[in-house]
Amino acid sequence: MALWNGLGQVATIAQLTGVDASGLITMILEAVRTVSRNRDECRHLARRVMMIGDLVQKLQGWDMMQEPEIRRPLDGLDDALREAYVLIVSCQNCSIAYRFLMGWKQSEQFRDVQEKIDSYIQLYPFISHIDITRRLDKLCNSADPSSSQIQAAGAILGLSESQSNPDARTEGNGSGLEHAESESIIEVAHPNLGDERQKSGYAVFRLSDLKAATNNFSNEHLIGCGGFGTVYKGQLHGGPMVAIKRCFSSGSSSDQKHLSRQFEAEIRVLLKLRHINIINLLGYCIEQGERILVYEYIPNGGLGNFIFGTGTGTPLDWSLRFHIIMGIAQGIVYLHEYCGITILHRDLKPCNVLLDSAMNPKITDFGLARILGSTMNNDGIRGTVGYVDPEYVILDRSSRKSDVYSFGIILLDVVTAKRFFSPLHQDPPPAGSLDYVWEMWSAGKSMELIDPSLYDEPRMDELLRCIQIALLCVEPRQEDRPNMPDVILMLSSDSVRIPSPKRRGYQDAQVVAPYSTEQAGPGALDLNAQQI
Repeated sequence: MALWNGLGQVATIAQLTGVDASGLITMILEAVRTVSRNRDECRHLARRVMMIGDLVQKLQGWDMMQEPEIRRPLDGLDDALREAYVLIVSCQNCSIAYRFLMGWKQSEQFRDVQEKIDSYIQLYPFISHIDITRRLDKLCNSADPSSSQIQAAGAILGLSESQSNPDARTEGNGSGLEHAESESIIEVAHPNLGDERQKSGYAVFRLSDLKAATNNFSNEHLIGCGGFGTVYKGQLHGGPMVAIKRCFSSGSSSDQKHLSRQFEAEIRVLLKLRHINIINLLGYCIEQGERILVYEYIPNGGLGNFIFGTGTGTPLDWSLRFHIIMGIAQGIVYLHEYCGITILHRDLKPCNVLLDSAMNPKITDFGLARILGSTMNNDGIRGTVGYVDPEYVILDRSSRKSDVYSFGIILLDVVTAKRFFSPLHQDPPPAGSLDYVWEMWSAGKSMELIDPSLYDEPRMDELLRCIQIALLCVEPRQEDRPNMPDVILMLSSDSVRIPSPKRRGYQDAQVVAPYSTEQAGPGALDLNAQQI
């Protein structure tokens, strides 16, 4: 740190050689606080750098990063971060020492550095895939791989025995016929999923295996129920525990058409995603009229179980809640900006955020998700009352800012441990309404909104900032809301000035948000609020 602090205003790219990526990221985030020129460009660049920070830490912990063929593509990342740091520091004043642009317009230089950093972010999923592949090779490519090794390799991907052992597909119990039947059903019921499965490497599970894992979908394995299906936990062939979502198969033809679209949307979206804050889909089953999705099992269940008092143990402290908030925000930014396409989740809420054994949040339930620019899930207004964007409901206008609105409600939920809703205008506004939160904040009474279990927290200023940020996110008009990278910057830096919320328009047209009292057990992928 002494070296970094001593660089001052005379730093050059050469002098930064030897400072690692983590150190450069810290320096960039510090430097952006004091820029006097090109503030918007500098902050935008800082957001890019912040997003890569967690990835850098994870990559540095992998043994495979010591291998030259894996490390070489990322060697240029340090150079790009050095350029970013020098560029940001050059905006702190007009010193000649920083005029290394040599005739280039600064806007072009900002664009060039951002593109370099983005190119390295996009490498992360490929490196992760290589890591998984190599672990499988070590298990399966030994001189004489045993049956247990082959099954262990299958367990990494959640495969059944017949899928991880080629011989088992044609021997005993007619498993080969079952597999062929499943393939033919895919072609008829979901003709577009065949190619997707080939490209994704997802497992196509046998219904008999899923029944065995859940004791024929018995209540003792039940962990949740929602608007899309019922979720069970089970263990496949002695492998890891998995979550098995059995989609509803009854209802009108219209209901079945909608459920079929949700099922296909979940697969199409999740096969494109690899992020620590996004649920991992292992595979699916389409057999005998059943549609089933198989996920990694998340032991601690939904966020709502903890913040609304249905979880076990003591209330979450603020540091853990803030960790969860930041993880959710980073997952949404990944969906909006960094997964290669723009994905709108459209149903963000506490019960669709699961917490793993380390209390890392995992965004789940992508049945209503939409890929921006596609026609998928473009058949009317969908979402959960209380968390759905009012402008989307009123004008049928869905965008990234719709997810920002939902995140704002979640942020209020986490800070206050209360559910909020958007009522028809009432004077005075009822407690529990967004208008009530607005009035309390305007009157300087935000402390009264905070969960009483957090009153002794030393970081009270951070809690109060979160309420103001949440109010910005739930602005009735999309144009008044920040984007998610801006939200992360405001959450993570106490020196960033937070604008005052406006609360203009649409208040009179918002809808009342009733909630069900249905509770689900740990690991649930359930809904606990009514869907539109």
